[in-house]
Amino acid sequence: MQMPGDLRLRPATFADLPETMAMHSRCSPASLRSRYHADGPHIPPRWVARLLLPRRGAALLAVRPDPGGDQVVGMGQLIFMPTPGTAEIALLVEDAWQHRGVGSALLRGLVSAAGERGLTLLSAWCLPERAGLHRAARRAGLAVLDGAESGVLHIPVPGRF
Repeated sequence: MQMPGDLRLRPATFADLPETMAMHSRCSPASLRSRYHADGPHIPPRWVARLLLPRRGAALLAVRPDPGGDQVVGMGQLIFMPTPGTAEIALLVEDAWQHRGVGSALLRGLVSAAGERGLTLLSAWCLPERAGLHRAARRAGLAVLDGAESGVLHIPVPGRF
């Protein structure tokens, strides 16, 4: 499944904080719980700022270009882990844009960034009742390995094994 043609992926910057906060406000509690694994009505701006510019990683945004500024509809993070060659990934796609290829496009972008950095394996924590990340990975054409630990999705970086 392709991402809608009016959207594009790009690296996140600190200037994206207001629009990324606005995207969070448009997400349902279920979507936020799936991403952050916690209940809560509000995600603090300092958390979102750390996600946009992770100290040990990279962040991508799915945006709809607009003359007044890009509208953020999805975000993904690649966070380097202490084990060499590995990183954790996480996605959040605004509810109105789910099931339209945005998550798959973000995953492909994160896998590409991981390959450029020499990483071999990506992992994501998934709540047992949420299958969105598994579905997005399959739609992106990525191999999916379920780990021994319940709720952990492993994605080998193509060409790195």
